[in-house]
Amino acid sequence: MKELSRITFNPEVMGGKPCIRGLRVTVGTIVGLMASGRTSEEILATYPYLERSDIYEALSYAAWRVEEIDLPLTFFATKLSEVAFSQVWDNSEDAAYDNL
Repeated sequence: MKELSRITFNPEVMGGKPCIRGLRVTVGTIVGLMASGRTSEEILATYPYLERSDIYEALSYAAWRVEEIDLPLTFFATKLSEVAFSQVWDNSEDAAYDNL
């Protein structure tokens, strides 16, 4: 994926949601407006400090994000537990064979 230089993240701006160039306009706002039938021209009229490239990049980011897979932390904790258990199990078997 190409670098999306217009999408910024700052915990102090809109709670860290992806925003356009550090402004208080989120990617979700742009995508929501487009999904509800607003045109680029209407969005630019409503937010005159935005540029057409901001809209395209917001849509690109949203499309990329939809393709990403989010795994809950419990997935990683389960996998880590399985690995730790298998290592302990493997080590205990080795010790059992050593004692024969």
